[in-house]
Amino acid sequence: MPTIPSTWGILDPCVPGWVPGRTLIDALLALVREIRPIYVSIVGGEPLVRLRDLDSLLAQMSRMGVTVRLVTRAVRPILPGWKQILGLRVVVSMDGLQPDRDARRAPATHERIVKNIKGKSVNVHCTVTRRMVRHAGSFDQFVAFWSCRPEVRQTWFSLFTP
Repeated sequence: MPTIPSTWGILDPCVPGWVPGRTLIDALLALVREIRPIYVSIVGGEPLVRLRDLDSLLAQMSRMGVTVRLVTRAVRPILPGWKQILGLRVVVSMDGLQPDRDARRAPATHERIVKNIKGKSVNVHCTVTRRMVRHAGSFDQFVAFWSCRPEVRQTWFSLFTP
C-alpha cells in the first residue's frame, strides 16, 4: 500500500498545511505511478482554485493513460485546451434550478457557470434536492435547460440520502 503524505489532499491555499503547486503535483504523480489507477476523480471544494497546477497535472495524467474526472462548480472558466486532453471528463455540479442554486451557491451563479462552460465539453451533475422533488416539473425544467446546450455531453442525477 502506498504511503500518502498527510498533506496530499490539501488543495486550498487558505487551509493550513497547503502544499505548493509543484510539490503537490509531484506527490500526486508519484502516487499515480506507484498504484497505476485507470481512473482518478478530483473532487471536493473547488479544484479550479488550483487552475495552473491542474493544467499541468491533467496533461501529465493523460500522457500516463489515466482517465480523470474533474468535478467543479465552474466558478472559474474551464481552460479551452482541456477539451483536447484525452481521458478528461469535466463534470459541473449543478444542484437544482437557477433561483435555488444562486441563493445557495453564490458566487457560483447559474449565469456565471453558463458563461464559464461556453464552448467547452462537460457533463452536468445534479444532486437531487428536496425542493426539486417537491416542485412539479423541476426535473423537466432542469433537463430541458441543460440538454439543449451544445457544451453538455451528458446530464447525471444523484440522490442524497442522509
